[in-house]
Amino acid sequence: MRRLLNLELDDATTQRLLEIARGHCKLVLEYGDKSTPTHRREAIKGEIEALRAERESILDLEGMK
Repeated sequence: MRRLLNLELDDATTQRLLEIARGHCKLVLEYGDKSTPTHRREAIKGEIEALRAERESILDLEGMK
């Protein structure tokens, strides 16, 4: 178990949060690449928002325990 923001997180939850963070970072790097087309940048915004929503959902559920 690990603690984050005073939450106890099991290994699977911790792993998923790390995967979300890594995915977010990769998308930010892709978004910032000058060769990334506008349509892809718009798609990246949606993907990042989905990752944020998933992260918030996980943290909200963990906070209820």
